[in-house]
Amino acid sequence: MKDRILNIERGLTKIILTICVLAIIVGTGMVFTITIARYFFGISWEWAEELSRYCIIFAALLGSGPMVFKETHICMSIISEKIQSRKLLLMHQLLTAVCVLIITILLFIWGVELVLASNMRSYSLIFTMKAIYAMIPISMAVSILYCVLKILAVLFSINETPKGGEMKL
Repeated sequence: MKDRILNIERGLTKIILTICVLAIIVGTGMVFTITIARYFFGISWEWAEELSRYCIIFAALLGSGPMVFKETHICMSIISEKIQSRKLLLMHQLLTAVCVLIITILLFIWGVELVLASNMRSYSLIFTMKAIYAMIPISMAVSILYCVLKILAVLFSINETPKGGEMKL
């Protein structure tokens, strides 16, 4: 079952990272284009500046999901580096994943409330801010999925015998 979970995670991560790369390429391309347009042609597109910012923010929020599973997010590893027992390390990973899951669920709920309550229009774009604010619950839903996959992977790893002294998943 753990192998199935890892395969799901790998496939989902490829899709998520592809979306993130495309968002960063679009955002960076827009920044480059508006910079050239401003300095060489005297043209300024406020909507492009704002949209490029949102593309890069969306990539950062969406890319946080795979980081939860692989434990590559910013963390204090003081405790986990000191743990020598494999079972204790797995329990630490489980506790961490549950804490991140709770925080992510709270952010998801807040994001949904933000989307539903927003009637604002973007400063320079034509659409409402609901589309922009929707980035929060969408990215948190992805992070929730990764937290659940992490919890399941850890739970299925507890009774396994480690391969070659391997401590992580």
